[in-house]
Amino acid sequence: MSGEDKLSTYFNKAWLEFTGRSMEQELGNGWKEGVHPDDLAKISQTYGPAVDAREPFVMQYRLKNSDGEYRWITDQGVPRYGPRGNFRGYVGACVDITDLLKKEATLRQFEERVALAAEAAQHGVWELDTVTNELWVSDKVRTLLQLDGDAPTHEDFQARVHPDDRAARDAAIKKAIATKGDYELEYRVPLRDGAIRWIGERARCLADEKGELTRLLGVSVDITKRKQAEDEAHRQRGQINLLSRVSLLGEMTASLAHELNQPLSAIISNANAGMRSIDKGKEDPGTLREILVDVEADGRRAHDIIRNVRNTIKKSDPTLRRINLNELVTKVAHIVRPDAVAYSCEVETSLAKDLPLIEGDPVQIQQVLVNLVSNALDAMRQTPPDRRKVEISTAGNGDSEVRLSVRDHGTGIRTEVHERLFDRFFTTKEQGLGMGLAIVRSIVESHGGDIQAENVADGGARFYFTLPVKKKT
Repeated sequence: MSGEDKLSTYFNKAWLEFTGRSMEQELGNGWKEGVHPDDLAKISQTYGPAVDAREPFVMQYRLKNSDGEYRWITDQGVPRYGPRGNFRGYVGACVDITDLLKKEATLRQFEERVALAAEAAQHGVWELDTVTNELWVSDKVRTLLQLDGDAPTHEDFQARVHPDDRAARDAAIKKAIATKGDYELEYRVPLRDGAIRWIGERARCLADEKGELTRLLGVSVDITKRKQAEDEAHRQRGQINLLSRVSLLGEMTASLAHELNQPLSAIISNANAGMRSIDKGKEDPGTLREILVDVEADGRRAHDIIRNVRNTIKKSDPTLRRINLNELVTKVAHIVRPDAVAYSCEVETSLAKDLPLIEGDPVQIQQVLVNLVSNALDAMRQTPPDRRKVEISTAGNGDSEVRLSVRDHGTGIRTEVHERLFDRFFTTKEQGLGMGLAIVRSIVESHGGDIQAENVADGGARFYFTLPVKKKT
């Protein structure tokens, strides 16, 4: 407390205990002896003019405590008046804010480090207040999304997302806020020059000073080059698959042409001989019978050749190893992730614990699962994006078998095609060759298993196959 002459007239017990000085030492301007020398001028510049103008003041300075340590103090004072309104001096209150300033400095340094690290890694950082819906974005986010204005809103952010991807991002944010969790997704941003930029984004709910999870902190990064590489790899993989199928068909065609040439030639020759015999009026039943018997034999030979070629393709010897189906499912889920993103589809896995090992060719079993998942993705072209989901699950099927299933949320399997699903060269796709499911069944059966397909009550289809468990030795 001070008087009209600006000199201090009273200090409470808390002040005296803090400074470790007596009342007599502090009165008048004695208290300034404990102020850091570098702060005295600032005090005079704030305190003197405020008193002259009879105005409240707030100032910060360093004050030495009883241990000899300088602590930061915030000092607030207001003028006081007597009963008749005459000015009597000032009354003030001081608070030690050293710890608060240290926390603020630490937080500021942390934020600067995060911003620097994010900038170095080409990452953009943003934060959404889930209560007020206020948004803060770093300069990198502004650049990535081409955001305009000094204070872009959450709606501005969403408007820059590709229309086909907005619903998925909005759903991910709402789910993270509702569950106080996190999310990870990829989406497209149309640029002003007509190009498309792919963004990879992760976000997590964080607690405020009260411990309430009211902030959603996100990191966004440009993954366009990676997506382009994935698309190119996918295109090349498709070309390789197509070439493999063409090669397979070519091998089958060449083999059949070579092997069927002789019996077909014999059939033609016998048929011509029969017709010549009839034309000459020599309709000897015995001769005609011999000719027909030869034709039938040659026809059976042709049939056997075709069957043997099919068996050769279907029953190639696999490289047998012990396989952990759960690990294989996890690997395949990673492999098909780019395709799932392209279809705006979610891939979920449900893996049984303590699943027994099977014995088989891991490359072939992986081929089976990739084929089934690819079909599941393709089956959901007409499904709304928020319902597109592929579910891959494993389960034990007694002590002797394991079961793996792939379920989609598409239109299901039409009754008229159900029985022909696994036939070679049968397809319901405009660009399909009708080989995929046939190869799948061939591989599963060559491993001693069985594959089936069914419609699911609440929509979609489920393909599942069983494989024998590796017997313990």
